[in-house]
Amino acid sequence: MRDVSVKICGFFAENVRNVLYRERVICYYYTIFCKERTTSGSRERRKMKKVSKNILSWGVTAFATLCGLAAFFVVFADAVGYSLLDVETGAFSGLQVALGATVNNVQFFEASVGIILAYLFPLIAACALIIGKGFKIVTYLAAAMMLTGGVLAFCIVSLLNGTYIGDPSLAAGAIASGVLSIVGGITACGSTFLKG
Repeated sequence: MRDVSVKICGFFAENVRNVLYRERVICYYYTIFCKERTTSGSRERRKMKKVSKNILSWGVTAFATLCGLAAFFVVFADAVGYSLLDVETGAFSGLQVALGATVNNVQFFEASVGIILAYLFPLIAACALIIGKGFKIVTYLAAAMMLTGGVLAFCIVSLLNGTYIGDPSLAAGAIASGVLSIVGGITACGSTFLKG
């Protein structure tokens, strides 16, 4: 009987020792692989966060660039409307207002530097955003140019040069150019905060 109890105790002792050894090995491997995996996982999460922030920054900059280009191409839309004694109405495009409008050898508007800049600032800013993407100062200057172009677009009626008939008013093209420029400027300024 004593032999059997010694064998049983020896068997349990051997199993306990094997279990403890296995537990120690498992704990050792856990500390090596699992902790390394969690630290590399946090590194990967930081890297993915930076990549997603970079993608968002590029998207916001692309949106601001498209706003600037659209604000420039609105130069072909009606910028100034006029009415003659509430009877006859018409409109001049932004290009006619900026470079001068002549109808039947009668010059209504002369070229205006302020109106030209209202349309050129968003275009120059859009080009600067494309070329100088990595530099914050370029982005801030482009945003300032877009905002200035937007303010000038809303002031087109007061920037008119020349003799005009009737009461000039701001038309949809100038309003669209101003809104697009201001939205593009604010967006471009906001894209600098997304950079890592």
